[in-house]
Amino acid sequence: MSARQRGIMKKRILTLFMCLVLSLTLFTPAFAAETETPVKFTNYMDRLEDISELIREYHLLSSVLDYPLENALNSYFNEHPEEFVKFVDYMLQTYDKYSHYMTPEDYGEAYSTSDSFVGIGVSLDTTSKNGQFIESVFPGSPAEKAGLRAGDEIVYVDGADVSALPFGEFSELIRGEENTAVKLGVRRRNVADMLYFDIVRAYVEVSNIVFADLGDGVAYIRVVRFGDINTFLDFFSYYYQLPYMGFRSLIVDVRDNPGGALDVLLNMLDIMIPEKGVDMFSINSRDALDTYRSRGSGWDLNEIVVLVNENSASASEVFAGSLQKNGLARVVGAKTYGKGVGQYHFDLDYGDEIIITNFEILLPDGKSYNGVGITPDEIVPLRVEQFKLPEMAVLNTNQTLRIGDNHSGVLGLEQRLKLLGYLTAAPDSVFDADTAAAVQAFQQDHKLRASSSATAETLSALVRAVTQLEGKLIVTDTQLERAFEIAKEAAKKPLSFTPPVQLPLGEE
Repeated sequence: MSARQRGIMKKRILTLFMCLVLSLTLFTPAFAAETETPVKFTNYMDRLEDISELIREYHLLSSVLDYPLENALNSYFNEHPEEFVKFVDYMLQTYDKYSHYMTPEDYGEAYSTSDSFVGIGVSLDTTSKNGQFIESVFPGSPAEKAGLRAGDEIVYVDGADVSALPFGEFSELIRGEENTAVKLGVRRRNVADMLYFDIVRAYVEVSNIVFADLGDGVAYIRVVRFGDINTFLDFFSYYYQLPYMGFRSLIVDVRDNPGGALDVLLNMLDIMIPEKGVDMFSINSRDALDTYRSRGSGWDLNEIVVLVNENSASASEVFAGSLQKNGLARVVGAKTYGKGVGQYHFDLDYGDEIIITNFEILLPDGKSYNGVGITPDEIVPLRVEQFKLPEMAVLNTNQTLRIGDNHSGVLGLEQRLKLLGYLTAAPDSVFDADTAAAVQAFQQDHKLRASSSATAETLSALVRAVTQLEGKLIVTDTQLERAFEIAKEAAKKPLSFTPPVQLPLGEE
């Protein structure tokens, strides 16, 4: 008998022995089974190796030099290429939820660096395994105008349940041609009923920096995301001008900011820190610990307030945490998301993209905030309440209002346009160019014939739109209100420095 035959015989004897043991257990007392804990873990690779070995040894079309597992995988993925992306993505996800494998189309949707595109104007969360969540909403986009918010879960797209769809299939439903409509069913935190939104896809201009003069010496800069070099340049152009424009305090809003490019964050932090050699943050990789320090080029403003919330993640957390730990800013809002790891993005030769978590980000105190988040100096919840219509001038819907009109009816028109967000100036009784622009914007959004006059049809639609606000739940931005209180109080004092004389543009 050969060694191989002896091995097979031993396996048969062992199998018979196991069957005998199993039959004996049927007659043991019932309580004995309760004391045993069965092992449920299965090592499938061992199983596959055993099966591959049997194929190599016994199959007519195989040999000892065959690779059955590799052959099967290659054949399967050739027949089902879409499954390859899912499999590799699953393989990466066994390590962490931020690592991904994507097709070029899905990557472009999830990590777009373009400053314009056609769509509804949202970025989508690629890390959640329990639904389709909006990561951020771009300013001025159809999504923002419709009322979508970061953190909203998209459950239905045109009536179809998308909650369990893979990211690629889901994002494909969101995409579409310009001027095409999509109906979304959305689940929102702390809202019992499903919310529905009819949104028309449009050409969206992405602006990552939004600036506003809040008055009383307070400037406001919202950072939507830490995008490309243009994000830094836009931020710098506003930040550099602050003392020259009379601002003494600054509010930086990184709420709902999902993060972005680390080099953009680094440069933005660097131009804000007045002293040289200040630790901004550290990168802890498998090979080294690198600490980044400031060059001392920032303004010594009276106060900097950073606004954060539960959707502030990654680079936005480093931004807030670094300034907070160095005593350079007061952080206001809600505890942040807690993403303290970073990824490398690799372009593969065959077009796909792989994203691998490679390093951990540490704040200036040397501590990790991953899974913990940044705790604000002041935790301020948003206030949710039912909306009550204010008193407004009577508006006769059987008339037409035109440029040059000056009476109480125009005041009623402007008050309602202001309430809906179409008019920025304070309402008065004069129908001027600003009034006409607000009227036209309202007409366009409500699919009315656009004109410079407020027709009876326009006035009726305006009254209906305002009436629908009554009783709706509205969110009061108490976080921004508190930040303004802090910044305004600090801005009462003069700056502690005199900015140097500005050089004319283009002069070295």
